[in-house]
This record gives sequence, C-alpha cells and structure tokens, in this order.
Amino acid sequence: MNKKILTSSIFVFIVLLSCLSFATIVNYTPSSALDTSGLASNRSAYQLTPQDLQNISESDNTYYKSRERWFQHYFNDSLYIEFNFSANVPSDVIIQRVKLYFEWYQDDCKNILEARLKLWNGTDWNIFNLNISGTETDKMEIIDLTNILNTPEKVNNFRMQFQAHDYGGGGYSYHDLIKLEVEYTTCEEIVSKDTCNLYSKCKWCDECLDHKVNYWHEGKCVDKNVDCGYHCEKGYCGAECESCSDCQNKCVGNVWYYNGTCTNNCLCSYITEDCDSYDGWYNTTETRWVETSGVCREKEQLKQVYRDYYCSDGCNYSITQERWIDTGNKRNCDTEKPVTIKSVEDPKVEGNDFTWISQNTKISLRCEDNFENVTLYWAYRVDNGNWIKFNLSNNSNVVYVEFSFPEDSNHTLQYYCEDSVGNREQVHEQYYKVDTEAPETNKTYGTPFYSSSGKDYITNSTEITLNSVDKGCSGGVGVDKIFYKIDDSDWIIYSQPFTIQQEGEHRICFKAIDKLGNEEAEKCQNVIVDNTPPTTEKSLGNPMCEPQTCNINCYTINSSTLISLSSNDSLSGVKKIYYRYCSGTSECNTTWNEYTSPFNIIGLPDGYVRIEYYSVDNLGNKEDVKYEIDYLDNTKPITRITSPFNITKTVTNFTIFVEDIDHCVSECYYSVCNETSCTDFMTRQCNASLNFNLCNFINCNICEEAPKNITIKAYAKDCLGQEGNITSQKYLIEVVVHPEGQILLNPYNTPLIPMFVDKWYYFFLPKRILIDAGITNLSISNVLRSIEGQYEIIFYYNGTEWLSYDPSRPDFLNTLKTFEDDKSLPYYIKMK
Repeated sequence: MNKKILTSSIFVFIVLLSCLSFATIVNYTPSSALDTSGLASNRSAYQLTPQDLQNISESDNTYYKSRERWFQHYFNDSLYIEFNFSANVPSDVIIQRVKLYFEWYQDDCKNILEARLKLWNGTDWNIFNLNISGTETDKMEIIDLTNILNTPEKVNNFRMQFQAHDYGGGGYSYHDLIKLEVEYTTCEEIVSKDTCNLYSKCKWCDECLDHKVNYWHEGKCVDKNVDCGYHCEKGYCGAECESCSDCQNKCVGNVWYYNGTCTNNCLCSYITEDCDSYDGWYNTTETRWVETSGVCREKEQLKQVYRDYYCSDGCNYSITQERWIDTGNKRNCDTEKPVTIKSVEDPKVEGNDFTWISQNTKISLRCEDNFENVTLYWAYRVDNGNWIKFNLSNNSNVVYVEFSFPEDSNHTLQYYCEDSVGNREQVHEQYYKVDTEAPETNKTYGTPFYSSSGKDYITNSTEITLNSVDKGCSGGVGVDKIFYKIDDSDWIIYSQPFTIQQEGEHRICFKAIDKLGNEEAEKCQNVIVDNTPPTTEKSLGNPMCEPQTCNINCYTINSSTLISLSSNDSLSGVKKIYYRYCSGTSECNTTWNEYTSPFNIIGLPDGYVRIEYYSVDNLGNKEDVKYEIDYLDNTKPITRITSPFNITKTVTNFTIFVEDIDHCVSECYYSVCNETSCTDFMTRQCNASLNFNLCNFINCNICEEAPKNITIKAYAKDCLGQEGNITSQKYLIEVVVHPEGQILLNPYNTPLIPMFVDKWYYFFLPKRILIDAGITNLSISNVLRSIEGQYEIIFYYNGTEWLSYDPSRPDFLNTLKTFEDDKSLPYYIKMK
C-alpha cells in the first residue's frame, strides 16, 4: 500500500481464515510522550511524567494540558506533542483492523484555528485534519487506521504528533483518552484435508446427514449443540474450498478480492479493497519555496498528484491532475518579538517594587525590532482610575517616546511593542509614586522658652530642634537634608538640636530638601537670646529713719513700714520676685515668699532684721540673692523721772532728771501741773536734767504752811514718730525757810510703776518710795500685779550676789521675793 491521506470513510476489512482460531484484540496507550509547545515562549521541551501518561490512558476527565498556548499563526513542525505507543504485535499475524481513539478539547478562549494529527507508520507521515467544531467541550475522535497500519511492522513503529495554531491569542489543548486498538488473527496453511481439524456446530451434520459417507471424511455426528469434527472437501456438500489455496485473488468490478481463506463452513473469505475509495490527492516528494506576505517572506509548497484507482490484479492508479499545497514550513520569518527599553532619568529613588519620581522626571520608551513597521503602546492610570492610553507607530524598526507624569499621585505604567506581523512582547508594568511637593519644616524650642507679644525668648542653653515632614504623595519620598543658618552665616546641615550663645536678637532661617530634590522655600523667624537675670531694687515707705539718724548704719523701720520691691529685665521680662526676712544679720533659712505687693515685717522682735530678695525672669534667669539689714523698732519710747528722790532743793532751782529709753529717741516733751492746772507740753532735752523755778507754778508764800502738790509729766517720740506713754511724777511741796533765808522745798515723789515691754530693761524702785506711797505689802507679785503675766524674770544685785524672781517657778526657789532696795540700785526685768 502506498502513503495516503486518510479520510473519515475507511473500509473495515475482516480476515477470516479457514484455519484460524478466534481474532485477538489488543489496546495500546502512549508509553512515552514529548511536549515541545513551550519552545514558542523559550521554554524547554517537556517529557510527560508517568502521572501525565496515566491521565491520558483513561476517559475519566483527568487531562493533560499543553505546556503553552498554540499562538502561532501557522503549523510549525518544531511545535507538537508526540505520543509513542511501543506496540508489540507478533510479526506472523494478519492485521484485521486498527482504530485510534483520540479524546480532547480546547479552552474557553476557543482560539485554536486548526488542529491535526501527523501519523507515522515507519516509512511515511500521514496527515489527519481534526474537526475543531465542538471542541470547546470534551470530544472523542475515532479514526480507522487499517489502511496505513496494515502490517505488524507498521503498527509496531507507529507514533503520532498533535499540532495546532491560533485563531487570535491562541489557546491551550487538553487531552484525555488516547488509545490504539489493534485486531489481528493467525493462519496455518492446510496441507491436506486429513490434517485440518475444524470445529463447527452440528448443523453441518444435520444438513449433510444423508451424504455423510460420501461427502465427509471422518465426520462424526453427535448430539446437537455439541461440537463435532469434520473435513471439508471441495465440491462436496456445497464446500467451496478445502484449503486456503482454493481461494484465488480476483477483481469483481472495481473491487479487489485477495488473501482468500477457507472458513469453517468451507466457503472462501477475502480481504477486499474498493479501489475507488483510494481516489484522491497524494503527496509527492517534490517541494518548492515561493514568496509570501505576513510573518515569513517565503513559504514551502509540496506537489500533490491526483490518483485515479482501478482494479487490475490489485488496485492500480493513473495520475490525472497535479497541484501545489502549503506544507506549513516557512523561512525568512519574523518570529522575534520587538524589545522595548525603558529609561527613567533623575530625579528618581528606587523603592520596594516601585520608583519615586517627580513631575520633572523624564521617562523614555524605545522599541526596536528586526523588521520595519512597529507600534509602541503605553498607558497609565492615576491611583485606581481609568487608563489613559497612547500609541505611536513608525515605518522604521525603531519607535521612541518621552513623557512625564503631570500630577502627584500613585501611577501604574503599562507598555509593550508589537510588530506588523503580530509579534508582541509581553506587557510590562511598573509602579511609580510621583512626588513634586517639597517637605515642610517646623522649628521648636526646648526649655527655657518664653513667648510674649509676638516675640520669642530663649537662653544660650535652650535647644532649637528642627523637624521636617515630606508632604508628598503617599507620605512622600522622604526628607534628605535639613539646612539652617543664624543671621548671615552660611547654610549648615542640621544633624542635631543646636543653641545660640550670643545674647540679643537673632534671625534663624531653615529649609529642607527631599530625596527627589524638591526644595522647601526658606523660612525665617526671629528669636531673642536672654542670658541676663533681672535686677531688683528695694525701697522703704514711712515710717522710716535714715541711716546714721540713730547712730547705726542702717534704716530703722517698724511693722507698719511698707517695703516695696521692683525688678527690671530689659529682654524677656520679670516673671516673679521673691523675698524673706528674719531676725539678726545672718543668712535667713525661712521660706521664700512671692512678692505681689508691698509688705511689712511682722512677728519679729525689735532689733536687726535681714531682708533677702531676688527676681526670676520669664526664662528662669535667676538674680543673685540681695539683702539689706534694717533695724526693727516697734517699741514706743519709755520715759522715767528718776530724781529728785526725797531731796531738798531750792524753789528757784528745782531740778529733776528725765530718762528716755528707746532705740532712737528724737523728740522729748514735759508739762508741769499744780493743783489747779497744767502747762502745755514743752520741748525738753532728751535724757537730761530738767531745771525750772517752782514758784512759777505754786504760791511760794511761806506764810502758807500747807504742803502743795506739783505733778511733772513727760513723754518722748522716736524717729519713727512713735509716741511713748506719758509718765507722771507727783511731788508734795512744803515751803520752808532756809537758815540762810532761802525758800526750800521738800519734794517727795509718788512712784508709779512704769510699763515696760520687750526684752531686758532696768528700773529703780527704792523701798522708801513704796512706803511713802502707802504700800505695805512689798512682795514682788503684789507690787507688779498690774503687769502680771507680762514679764518672765527679775534680777537684782545687792552688792554681793545676784537675786532672782521667776513667777513661773515655785516660790521657795526664788531668792528675790520683795522690793527691799535701800541703796538706789537698779532692778533688771525681762519682759515677754
């Protein structure tokens, strides 16, 4: 048999041999397979695994999927899936029938334009075009291959290739059951009728019963439905043959009968060939190359002839027509995809799977191909918005475009290039974040810091911190550097907080630049550096005595004297003034008070006081503590008339001594009273004797013998204007005649216990004065009952030892119990 193009109408030949046992049917599935479809996308050929082969050995909807889409526009002999069956049909059998079961489908894209099987019988490739209609679902093709695989050798060498090409973008092929079904029989030549032992049903015995002896040799009829043995003998009992040699080849019309065999019913059975069925176009070995358009410049064509078959000792033919068909092979082809080279100029910063750029960044795309006429496609979208699409074609083999993104945001860029024959590179996709917005820098001051009336104040220890935030798309590319300068200095790269040492007003300028070079506009702010503490001054209100007034080197005040503090700070201003005071001249350890208004000193005893004060400005600059020593005098002057005590004086030269006790007595006064009136208070010298003529105040007529009363009053003022209590001393005056003719007085003063306050004082209280005053109980507690509870202790020195009286202790412990002085010695009293 010659190489033929198979059609869907193929005769089935049944071989029946008179000497044959029953036919054998064997199924073969692919034992190995190779998928080269991936070569189209530069992937290596794929050897199917045992699991893949298992998937195509049964019709169970478990498929093998081609490695790549069949996207070529023509059949390419280098792209296929080849299946090898490794059949092992015995070489001495007769092939009765061969069928190929091929189950497959294409994916939902339905982009396969044509599909075919190339069938190899050991000598020739035979093409079988598959019907692709309906292959979007599972489809079984059953193909009779008996006419090309009619010998065991051809069956055993059989392999096939599946090929397809695209309709649009190409589609995958999916393969399920692939099976080769082979039916064959065995034959032994019959030498004589005695050696042919065939078995049939007993119907033959029944039909030939009467002629059994004449027509059958060694035939033996047994029960019906039981096999019986017989021999065929040509010409007897309707036997057409008795061996294979009796069935000769022959033509019946245009049908060729050959390979006749004698069957078990003694009739000839032939293999038949309808010679008319072989009419058709057949490939020759002659090829040629012709020019074409499209992907390839040339294509290969194969010469075919039309064979008109007739029967003459077999099927023979004559050639009646010739034609050229495309083999699918092409050369000088443009199979290379164009290549696009992308370039991104500065400024740019590579991120994680994206690139930072600005609106000034130029992006260029350059598409190159081996042949002319290419088109560059590109598109971008902002965030997840609609795509903005562009394309540019060129008759040459190069297309170039340059562009930038006009808005800050997230951008997705896609681009690819396609040539005129449909070779298209894969779509490239990149992501960009466009940031043209400059950073924003803010300045903050550490402590100390103060702001008032639009002005900022700091010290040379205040840290100045600059913080910058990139305000661009998605948080921005990030700040690269921060710069600052002070006054007219050069720009300095900021790395850590800084300070300004020089006092006064300064101008701080600053800016930042991000990693794309987006530079912030310069910002400037003034600040005043204040390192100088305030200066505090103290002033005293009235009453107040100037230093040296009382022979001391400080001011004298009392608790009603208002003390004012004022502070000045020429820069940040005074925040608070503090003060405290204490007794004495040493540093105070009392609590500081905040100054809010003038204050006075209370709660301290008379004597030296220390007033301390300082100020703090609004930045915490603290003034050194200042202090002033003043004298506190809250005690009124005490005036005592100390003499005469029972002294005889002349009337015209009556002298008394007036003692004024005070820190700083400044003015002293006295008045003289008789029994009917008093004089106005008149000035006198303080702490001095007062001498005057009593006759100016009483009647000095010696004829009047009755004693006369004279009262001397006196008081004093200190420099603060504090007036002491008026002290009075009453005298009983007797006018007598001196032997020399002078009028004399015998004055007896009437003692009054003076009021003493604060600390130690001394006083004179002779016993005779108490007695003259009619006091008989001279105990200290009785005499001083008017000031009971106001004194702590009394001391008296009698010339040999000190005696004391303390009203708070048991009386038996007191060594001084009564006023018994007769020596004009002083008593010392400590007031509370």
